[in-house]
Amino acid sequence: MAFDECIPYPSDKSYVADSVARTTRWLHRCADKLTELNKQEDAVNCNQMLFGINQGGVFEDLRIEHAKEITQLDLPGYAIGGLAVGESHEQMYSILDAVVPYLPEDKPVYLMGVGTPENILEAVDSGVDFFDCVLPARNGRHGSVYTSAGKLHILNAKYEQDDCPLDDKCGCPACVNYSRAYIRHLFKAKEMLALRLCVMHNLFFYNSMMEEIRIAIEGGYFQKYKKEKLYCWQNVNKATIVGGQVAETVTETAGTAASAASGTVADPSVGAMNPIMLILFYGLLLVALYFFMFRPQRKRDKQMKEMQESIRSGDNVVTSSGFYGKVVDIGEDCFVVEFGTNRGIRVPVRKADVVGIKTPNVNPSLTSGGTSS
Repeated sequence: MAFDECIPYPSDKSYVADSVARTTRWLHRCADKLTELNKQEDAVNCNQMLFGINQGGVFEDLRIEHAKEITQLDLPGYAIGGLAVGESHEQMYSILDAVVPYLPEDKPVYLMGVGTPENILEAVDSGVDFFDCVLPARNGRHGSVYTSAGKLHILNAKYEQDDCPLDDKCGCPACVNYSRAYIRHLFKAKEMLALRLCVMHNLFFYNSMMEEIRIAIEGGYFQKYKKEKLYCWQNVNKATIVGGQVAETVTETAGTAASAASGTVADPSVGAMNPIMLILFYGLLLVALYFFMFRPQRKRDKQMKEMQESIRSGDNVVTSSGFYGKVVDIGEDCFVVEFGTNRGIRVPVRKADVVGIKTPNVNPSLTSGGTSS
């Protein structure tokens, strides 16, 4: 890639114009230097390619003028940079639609730093060939995974006992071998395997999606593929998350449209909830939350604390990571636990990380959240 200046968003047009001129000068210097290096006898790779990078912020005229200028160098490929830096998706799509027609059709077009699955579908539709982005890995490390039904956050409580894979339509090792509940447990236990599994899944998802896009383009049905994917991600996943609210909204909108077509106006009071009923509804909701979530959690915390306070030197315990050891000393905030077959490794373990006591010939007595054996 040639040197370029990726300007912040927003930026003044005069500054953007100066920046584009600077990027153009750097491109010429890079091309001249690469030609010089490739002529040397000890050149490592005489066939190394150089891509020019189109810049210009969100100003279509600057973008188009720069695209015309850099294509005069007849480089092996061209990149579009300076997008996904704060502008809206609509602005990004508008720039792609404006710039790509001015890039050679027989040269690869690379969109830098993009993006979400939706971004990729829209960019491919505009004529972009390939991409790079940190999203699959970075989001995976934080428990956000991409699926055929949209993005889900595995740390949400609703996945605590979910035995389904991350995506039942995915064939990656994470989905074939592990459940959502187990991967969530790994995150809660701060196990590095959780991060690796989610990153592995996201990369598999992105690679599979790009393969599907290539097949759809070659088969002549990319527009249908794009429409179905966007509908699924933007609607089906929302309906799953909010329990059918989307479907109800669609129905209500359709009814409003029908009323408008017939020349009648719907009464806004119809279907409105009585204020007293609304207060009662939220009151009952709070009571339910207390009895089914907060109270049981307080009880579990109390039981956990009592168990930790009952531990004495010599007890065999299990940690939140699933390791067994023997307590040899008790400090103010931690236990000194002896691990290993020959009990040769002593490690201080926070009291909060000890989740059960292992008694002879009996499975560990674990509280909720611990690792069962």
